[in-house]
Amino acid sequence: MREFEVPASYTIPDDASMADNVFRFAVEDPTFVPFKIPNGSGGWYDVTAAAFAKDVTAVAKGLMASGVEPGDRVALLSSTRYEWTLIDFAIWAAGGCTVSIYDSSAADQCKWILENSGTKLLIVETPKHAATVDEVAKNAPELDEVLQINAGAIDELKRRGASVSDEELETRRKTVNAKSPATLIYT
Repeated sequence: MREFEVPASYTIPDDASMADNVFRFAVEDPTFVPFKIPNGSGGWYDVTAAAFAKDVTAVAKGLMASGVEPGDRVALLSSTRYEWTLIDFAIWAAGGCTVSIYDSSAADQCKWILENSGTKLLIVETPKHAATVDEVAKNAPELDEVLQINAGAIDELKRRGASVSDEELETRRKTVNAKSPATLIYT
């Protein structure tokens, strides 16, 4: 097999981060609809770029208030859904690194990932996921807390972050750059 290599046709600024696009779109095209979420009645409702940035901001502040520091690992065990994307971007905005755990992972796989990554906070989707990681989470050396999306994790994080200022979040966002780790994926 032949290998070909071509120089990159673009450059990434040193101060860029994965979360930047959320806030850029909110300013440049706030009514753009990047997400449509099921409304529970067979239809969909729109989430605009401005609304998404507001949600990311609120959840990122909640992560900060929960003790997430720059470079900390926050694991996410969930199927693909709006909240997964929201939390992922919020982790980046708060200066953390997402540790992605497949929603079909067994307890022993979760144990390895949580211990190896040094995860500080774990967010799971369902009661089934919470049960999968229950014993594992108790023994993960750096894990402080487990939150569940279907039990109000988003609202809880928003509540916790209410006292964190926009300036504190902006300062935190500036600690993240193109060299900061964004996501750890175990395959």
